[in-house]
Amino acid sequence: MRRLMRFAVGLYPAAWRARYGQEFEALLEDIGPCRRDVWNVVKGALKMQMLTWSSWKLVPALGVAGALIAGVAAFTMHTEYESTCVIGVRQVPEAPGEGPRVAIAQRTADLFTKALSRESLAKIVADERLYPREAEKGTLEDAVARMQRDVRLAAFPPTGGPTAAIMLSFRYPDARTAQHVTGMLMRHAIVENSRWDQASQTPSQVEILDAASMPAEPIFPNRPFMILVGLTAGLLLALAIAGARQLRRGHA
Repeated sequence: MRRLMRFAVGLYPAAWRARYGQEFEALLEDIGPCRRDVWNVVKGALKMQMLTWSSWKLVPALGVAGALIAGVAAFTMHTEYESTCVIGVRQVPEAPGEGPRVAIAQRTADLFTKALSRESLAKIVADERLYPREAEKGTLEDAVARMQRDVRLAAFPPTGGPTAAIMLSFRYPDARTAQHVTGMLMRHAIVENSRWDQASQTPSQVEILDAASMPAEPIFPNRPFMILVGLTAGLLLALAIAGARQLRRGHA
């Protein structure tokens, strides 16, 4: 801890260290510094540096500091990968007075309501051992609720006839698991559709238009964007401080 404190004291401007350094170190020897003391000294040193630096030093320094802080935050976040698949639905039996598009929309909604039911997702969570943190800290319900948030559906309007295209996606910290579970969800939807068709004289057709993809890059966090935001925030802060200095000098 004393080494960290000496490092923190070394962050103060050289003129301040030459005048107060020995007294400050003697005081620290007497009190026995803790982590909070180190952090307070670091904050004081940074504040004094910002007050004494010239603008040409302050702007790039705070820009780099902002980028570093954002970068550290970005790389400590859990990554998430998203796998997607596309399923086509056509030739759905129509109820009396019901058009083909209405029939497809209803079948699609029922299909995924059943395939993504709580029971279906709970079985996948248990079989694939998904969300271990939620399972350890809470209950299976917590893990299922997390999975419901991570599954997304997007319907495309029918084109070229009574056909609906549904994009199903699933995000997870591991890319292979995301692809595997997306494929499972897709197969569950197809199985549920075949069960409904057993009693129908005009069975619907569900076809795989795009199989579950293997995500190459994480969709979260967007690290380059976060670093750019940190850099921009640091530069804006530096410019604001430099502008405030100019105003004070103008009033002096």
